[in-house]
Amino acid sequence: MPNLTISANDNSTVSQLVSRNSTTSATTSVSAILDLSTIFKASQTLSSEIHLDKLLMTLLSVLIENAGADKCALLLIKEEKLLIEAITTVGKPSTIMRSLPLEDSQDLPISLINCVKRSLQPSIVINAATDALLMADDYIIRHQPKSLFCTPINYQGKLLGILYLENSLTAEVFTSDRVEVINLLCTQAAIALENASLYQQAQNYAQQLERSLAQQKTLFNAVTQIRESLDLEAIFAAVTQNIRRILNTDRVGIYQFNLETGYEYGEFIAEDVLPTFPSALAIKVQDHCFGENYATLYKQGRFCAIADIYTADVPECHRAILAQFQIKASLVVPIMEDDELWGLLCIHQCDRYRDWHSSEIQFAQQIAVQMGVAIKQTKLLIQTRQQATQLEQTLQHLQETQLQLVQNEKMSALGNLVAGVAHEINNPVSFIAGNLNPAENYVQDLFGLIDLYQENLPNPSEDIQAEIEAIDLEYLREDLPKLIDSMKLGVERIRDISTSLRTFSRADRDYKVPFNLHEGIDSTILILKHRLKPNQHRPAIEVVKDYGDLPLVECFAGQLNQVFMNLLANAIDALDESNIGRSFADIQTNPNQITIQTFLTEDKQHVLIRITDNGVGMTEEVKQRIFDYLFTTKQVGKGTGLGLAIARQIVVERHGGTLKVDSILGQGTEFTIMMPILSA
Repeated sequence: MPNLTISANDNSTVSQLVSRNSTTSATTSVSAILDLSTIFKASQTLSSEIHLDKLLMTLLSVLIENAGADKCALLLIKEEKLLIEAITTVGKPSTIMRSLPLEDSQDLPISLINCVKRSLQPSIVINAATDALLMADDYIIRHQPKSLFCTPINYQGKLLGILYLENSLTAEVFTSDRVEVINLLCTQAAIALENASLYQQAQNYAQQLERSLAQQKTLFNAVTQIRESLDLEAIFAAVTQNIRRILNTDRVGIYQFNLETGYEYGEFIAEDVLPTFPSALAIKVQDHCFGENYATLYKQGRFCAIADIYTADVPECHRAILAQFQIKASLVVPIMEDDELWGLLCIHQCDRYRDWHSSEIQFAQQIAVQMGVAIKQTKLLIQTRQQATQLEQTLQHLQETQLQLVQNEKMSALGNLVAGVAHEINNPVSFIAGNLNPAENYVQDLFGLIDLYQENLPNPSEDIQAEIEAIDLEYLREDLPKLIDSMKLGVERIRDISTSLRTFSRADRDYKVPFNLHEGIDSTILILKHRLKPNQHRPAIEVVKDYGDLPLVECFAGQLNQVFMNLLANAIDALDESNIGRSFADIQTNPNQITIQTFLTEDKQHVLIRITDNGVGMTEEVKQRIFDYLFTTKQVGKGTGLGLAIARQIVVERHGGTLKVDSILGQGTEFTIMMPILSA
C-alpha cells in the first residue's frame, strides 16, 4: 500500500492546484474532477460551520459528492480512543453515532483504521479484494469493498481524528488528484473541527457553570430551608424535587435504614419520580447483601456511581433491587448523622445508561451533608421541645401542688379559726340559752311572792314604799319579761352565726357531697360582714341577693366556700379602690354594690352564679392574665396572686365547671361560675 503524508499545515496543495494547467490529461487534472470554485465553495462551507454535529454532516456530504466515495466515516480522538462520530452512505441519510467506540462497530475495517492511527500516515487500497493485509478483516470479508482510503486528520501536529472513504463497486477510485482534493478538504476540516471543538468546550464549560450555579443555588436553598424550617418532611420533598430537576434524572429518593436490623432493612421516606416509572415509597426494601461491610465503607466516605447496572461489578442481589425499579444508572451517596450512617441519597436514571460527572457527584455529596445536618438539628429540636414540655409539665405540676398546698393551708387555718370561734361561742351561748327559761321562771316566782306580800301587807313601811318608787316596780314587772325574751332572740342569733361559721368551715371529704350553695354564699357574706359595714370613708357596701330555686349540688363544699370568699373579697377590694378620691356624699349618691345572682341553665344540668360589682373594672390585658399563677394588680404585701388562680383550679379542675370574667374599665367586673349539678 502506498503511503502519503497529509498535514493540515501544508498549504502547498492549494498553490499546486492553482498553478496546474487546465489542459493536463484527464487522469491527472484536478479540474477534470471538480473546478476551483467548487473547492473554494466547499472549503468556505466547512469553515463557516462551528456546531460539531452540523460540521460532521456537512463534511461527509461534501466528501461523498466530490471524492468518488459511496461511503464515508469520520472518527475523532477522545481520551486517546477512536470514537465513530458520523457515517454516511450514498442513498442513505447521514448518521450521527454519538461517540461509538471503534471496537463496537461492524461497519468499518477496524484493522485498516488502527493501522493509520498507529502510523499517522494515510493509506490507499486500490483493490481491497487483492490486498493481503486486509483479507482477514471481518468487515472486508463480509462486504468485499473495492477502493479504500483512510487518512489521519492533523492540526498543528496533533491527531484530531481519522477519515475513512470507501467505494464498494469500483477499484482504483482514489487517484492522486482525488487524494489532493481530499487532502485540501481535510485541511479545512481540521481547522473547522478544532474550532468546533473549542466552541463545544466553551459551550460545555458554560453549561457546566450554569449547572454549577443551579446546583449551588439549590444547595443554598436547602441550607436556608434547613435553618428556617427544620421540618424534615418539607426539606426532603424540596431536596428530591430540586435534585431531580437540576440533574435531569428520572428518580431521586431518600432511603432510611432501620439500624436495629443491621442495615438489612429500610425504606424510602421521600421521593420525586417521573410518573412513567414505579414509585419506591410503597415498597420496603430488604438488601441482605448490604450489611455492615458496605455500611463501614459508606461511613468512610464511599459513594457508588454506576453508569450501567448490568455491566457494573455489583452483587446480584443489589442488581435485582435496582432492576425492580427499572433503574439503569445509579448514584448513591451516604447521609450521615454524626458518625452513624442514617440513610442514603439515591439518584437514578431509568430511561438510559449514564456516566456521572464529578461535579454531579460532588453536588450530591454536599446535599447529603446538609441533610445530615438537618436530621441532627431536627432531633436536637425535638429533644429540646420534649425537655421543654417535660419542664413545663413539671412546673405546672409544682404550681398546682403549691396552689393545692396554699389552698389547703388557707382553708385549714381559716377553717380551724372559724370552727374554734364557733365552738367557743357555742359553749357560753348554750349555757345562757339553757338558763334563760329557768331565770324567767324564777322572775315570775319572785313577782308572785311580791304580789303575795302586797296582799298581806297593804300598808308597807315608808322605806319599802320609797324603794318601790325608786325601782319603778310596775315598769320592772312589765319590762323584765320582755328583756328575757330579747335575750332569747340574741341567743338564737348567736346560734345562727355559729351555724354559718360551721357551714363555711366544714371539712371536705375525699368525695363530693350534696350542698346548698346559698348557705355557702351566706356564710361567706357573714364572715366578710365587717368589711361591708360603713366606716368614716364610705357608707355600707350593699349586697343584693337574687337567688334562684337551686337544687343541692354535689361538690366539695369547703373549697367552693373558698371560691366565694376570694371573689367577694376581690369585689370589696375593687369597690374600695374605686372610692379613692371620691367624697362620702358622692359615694352615697352612687353607692357601692355587690350583686349575687344564682339560677339554673336551660338544660337544668348546670347552675350559674354571678358575682358583680360596680368597682374600677379592669383592662383587657389584666383580663387576659387575671387567673395566671402569681399575677396580681394589688400593691406589694396586699396580694399574692394566688386567690383567683386557686379559685379557677377549684371550679375547673376539681368540679368540671368554668370560671369566666367580664369587665369594663371604670364600670365594674362580673365573675360567672358554671358548675354541673351532679358530679362527673
